[in-house]
Amino acid sequence: MTVAPGEVAANRAQLAELVATNILGQNMPAIAAVEARYGEMWAQDAAAMYGYAAASAVAGRLNPLTGPSAVTNPAGIAGQAAAVGQAAGSVPQTGLNNLISNLPNAVMSLASPAPSEAQVSG
Repeated sequence: MTVAPGEVAANRAQLAELVATNILGQNMPAIAAVEARYGEMWAQDAAAMYGYAAASAVAGRLNPLTGPSAVTNPAGIAGQAAAVGQAAGSVPQTGLNNLISNLPNAVMSLASPAPSEAQVSG
């Protein structure tokens, strides 16, 4: 527990009064007692502050970060790669078949004369 600020202020005011009236050193024992009490108050406040700092350090400690849990199947990547490879392998063959079957029609359309403007406008 900390010392109240008013108590510290009263201690310092008492010390100032004792020092101001200490003409022949008659107040030396009282000054020493007031200074000792101030030292005790300082130590009490310092201990409280160390306690606050320790509590703050504990409260401010973060939990260590953990990695996310695995939500996918590692074998799925291999399966996906195989499916992509199979699909990619069949597409060029299908495309080649279409090209070969449509090639004669394309050549025949190129061999025929282009329509004239009169035929197009109708």
